[in-house]
Amino acid sequence: MIGSMCKSLNGSVVVQAAAYATGELLCDKVTIDVGCMSGAICSVLLGDLASVAVDLEVVFFDADPTATTFSINNPFDVADADLPKVFGSVLLATADRFNYADNGIKFKVLPNILPFNAHRVGTGRIYAAFLSRGAPTFASTADVSYKIGMISN
Repeated sequence: MIGSMCKSLNGSVVVQAAAYATGELLCDKVTIDVGCMSGAICSVLLGDLASVAVDLEVVFFDADPTATTFSINNPFDVADADLPKVFGSVLLATADRFNYADNGIKFKVLPNILPFNAHRVGTGRIYAAFLSRGAPTFASTADVSYKIGMISN
């Protein structure tokens, strides 16, 4: 991509210091200011202070999923009206986990980039939902952080 720029978008989310079941939402809707109108996600890293040994999923939206209910520690269901706003999903499996003494990361370089186009709503933002695909228990509300690697036009 000529004229492209690589960036890392960093943030943290507030989880419940509690047990989760598979398919449950880990945190509120995440708004990510990408600073451009189009680009592509090429990697995802989740920092995990609890070092949970379960799969986690990140669902990406290119427009605000306003019809979807985001209820932490409850089953996540994308509203039918918001399904066209989904531009990709990344599963961070146990095989993508790097465990350290008392924390860890889940990291995946995507074999196929996830292009997005925020032009259609003109915001320069994308949105994400972080889901459990296992049964983790977090010890602190500050246990999860993220870094999204992207290429922008």
